[in-house]
This record gives sequence, C-alpha cells and structure tokens, in this order.
Amino acid sequence: MSRRGTAVSVAILLAGFCPVSVQASGPGKVTLHGNTREDAYILSRGDHTMMTGGGLDDVREARRRFSGAFLWIRRAGREYVVRDARLIDEAATLFAPLKSLDPDRAAFELRRARFEQEESTLDREEKRLDRDADRLQDDERPAAGSESRASLERRRQELETRRRSLEEQERDLDGAETSLDRREDEIEKKAEAQLWRLLDRAIESGLAQGKAGSGRR
Repeated sequence: MSRRGTAVSVAILLAGFCPVSVQASGPGKVTLHGNTREDAYILSRGDHTMMTGGGLDDVREARRRFSGAFLWIRRAGREYVVRDARLIDEAATLFAPLKSLDPDRAAFELRRARFEQEESTLDREEKRLDRDADRLQDDERPAAGSESRASLERRRQELETRRRSLEEQERDLDGAETSLDRREDEIEKKAEAQLWRLLDRAIESGLAQGKAGSGRR
C-alpha cells in the first residue's frame, strides 16, 4: 500500500484523479489496496469504502447499483453482493486492529510536521545568508570586509550544522515510516486472509447473492 495517510475525497477518487493505491480515512473516504482485475471486494459502510483487487470503475459501478452498507465480491470471475448487516460488520471488524497504530501514526505525523517547519525555516535563513553574501561582495569599500565576512562565515557554519541535524532527522523519519508501514501491512495481510475465508463461506452458504449472468471479464 502506498502511503500513507493521504486523504482523498470520494468525489476526487470517482473522478479518476488519484494514484492506483491510496490510503484514506475518515468520512466519505475510500481506501484502495490494489488494482488487479481478478478477485476483488468492495466493503462499503456508507461513510467509508475499502477495497482490494479492483479499480475505480468497480467503485463507480458498485456505488451506482447499491446504497448504504454492502459487500461486493468478485471471485473466480463471478460477482456477488452481501447486504447482511451482521456479516458486513464482521468483515469490518477484521480490520479493527489497524486502530492500534493510530497513536503511533499521529505521533509520526507530528514529528514530520515539525521537521518540515524547521526545514522551511532553514531554507529561508540560507536564502537570506546568500543575499547578504552577495551584497557584501558587491560592496567595494575597504572597510566593509573582515568583521562582516566573519559574521557571515559564523552564520554559514551554524546553518550547515543545523542542516546536518535535519538530514539525520529525515533518516530517522524514513525509518519510522517504514516500520509503521510494515506493521500496517502485516495487520492488513492477516485481516484480508481472514476476510477471504469469510467471503468464501458467504458464497458457499448462499448469503452472498450472485449477479445473474456474471462471469469472467
């Protein structure tokens, strides 16, 4: 899954302005886990739609055909829909462990916001230093030299030290994000394996209603 934490509205997603894999959360959001045209599901509970194995065309079509909570399935080339509230809730509950990552994800986003703020501040200070250095170079007065140049050099060294510190912070952030993504992927992989077993039981029991005439596209 790409990431992570990118909030994309349903309107934008259904208009096709989104990457293949998007992580989104909150009211009116869609979470895409892949784009293959084989086995797929769409789990919609009104304010949030989650899917894997499908594409935006599948979301558009399912939203056109069904309202409220539903579970659309494409399995072995056939399409099914589940409207049973209990089964839909059970399917959604499989992904509840993802909530355990919310505090770590929030802490990471706060760290990243602070890093980006400091990076922007440093960029502005470096531009000011460059402008001051240019003005000093253009000043032809002999007295304009040593003290001003020494001050500029001190500022430049301080900025270089802060830049190295930021680079180290960025490496730490990259590592933290990779770790979070790995933990999220492990939870999702386990949840989806359980979900497909649940869906297969629903198909076998007849709880998932087949679409007449559906077959491999």
